[in-house]
Amino acid sequence: HAPGRHRAGISPTLVAALCALLGVALVGGLALALKNNWFDTTSPRDQQPPTLTAPTGPTPPNHLPASTSGTAHHSPTAAPDPTAAAFLAVRADTCLPLYDTGHAADTVTWNTAMPPAPVDCDSGRAMVRVTRVSDSVEDCRTGVGHAYWYYRAAGGPTNTVLCLSRVYRANYCLLARRAGTPDAPTMHLGPMTAVDCTDRRPPAAYNEVLHLTGVHQAGPDTTATACTRAPGDRTRYWVWKVDDGRTLLCATVYRPTR
Repeated sequence: HAPGRHRAGISPTLVAALCALLGVALVGGLALALKNNWFDTTSPRDQQPPTLTAPTGPTPPNHLPASTSGTAHHSPTAAPDPTAAAFLAVRADTCLPLYDTGHAADTVTWNTAMPPAPVDCDSGRAMVRVTRVSDSVEDCRTGVGHAYWYYRAAGGPTNTVLCLSRVYRANYCLLARRAGTPDAPTMHLGPMTAVDCTDRRPPAAYNEVLHLTGVHQAGPDTTATACTRAPGDRTRYWVWKVDDGRTLLCATVYRPTR
């Protein structure tokens, strides 16, 4: 009989007892965890993102808060423009003490930077009549004796255009430019100009001061004979039809009396 080996082991009865004991412990622990809400029972789709609170303090430059409520943001108030206000205050059928100084031959150089206060159209100070106030120079009449003046404020949507018609009066003086030859002279009138008749130094663009001896209503048949002031008058007159041919201007080169 060969000697046998001894094998150490655990009794089946003991194993069964241990398993029963562990099962009771697991069941008890699970019940305790559920009772105390140790597990998160929500699913990912049930979870909502946290509410974001707008930061306090100044808003970063060039950005506005995400919320549409709160204090309104306003642009800085534009500075008043007195020139724009003066143009907007002008009304049609009024007269202004406004005239061309003659400092530029081909363009008008007004005697003031902005429209002056209106004056009585029958007064000697009335130099132009405002025939229309518009937003386009196309609305203004053209030709000798007509001009326009416009202004647009910075950022303004449209121009303010003053359509002007010269008011001519006898015994007033205007600027002119003599050209041609002594035998065939020509005279170019500055129709919107005005000047002191005794001014001996006219602007460089002109070289003559003309004295208006007469302002007459004119028609298609009106000629220079309307300028004569006495029988046998041999005065040399310079003559223009202005205001769309409705007015005849008679003028002589001003010569101061001694």
